[in-house]
Amino acid sequence: MTSLMKEKKSAERQYIKRLMLIAIPMMVQNGISNFVNLLDNLMIGQVGTNALSGVAIANQLIFIFYLLIFGATAGVGIFTAQYHGKGDTEGIRNTFRFKIVFNTILASISVLVFAFCAPFLIELFLKGEGNPADAAETLEIGVDYMKIILISLIPIGLTQAYAGTLKDLGRTKVPMVASI
Repeated sequence: MTSLMKEKKSAERQYIKRLMLIAIPMMVQNGISNFVNLLDNLMIGQVGTNALSGVAIANQLIFIFYLLIFGATAGVGIFTAQYHGKGDTEGIRNTFRFKIVFNTILASISVLVFAFCAPFLIELFLKGEGNPADAAETLEIGVDYMKIILISLIPIGLTQAYAGTLKDLGRTKVPMVASI
């Protein structure tokens, strides 16, 4: 092997090592989050089918919120990573501020929409052929669960701004440890 090929292989190994140092903590964090969700579903399933259905429907609506927050954070994160690469601290600060403000506004709007429209939104999932009594119980449980979850939406938005910025800067271990 020529020295040029050895250098190329070494550079590839370094790249893969750096990529794994970033990716593995993110995978662990997502794995822990999914495991906790699985445990939640197992516990709620013990209460009954209607409870599981009500919580699952509310979680579908919350998932839309997560998609919006993650999308906004990741979209701005592209600029954060570019500023980090250039060593532009002020640019990083500006993107972080934008994430904080935007996520707070988005979370606040989501809280209002879910607080006032939860029954209507959950009923959209309850159309079809089923026992009306089961549908009413599922709706009630879903709305009650949604009221509890609303408390966490603004902190989730802020946490994602912090965690997303750290990830954009290549510091993936801190958000992973914080999620545990």
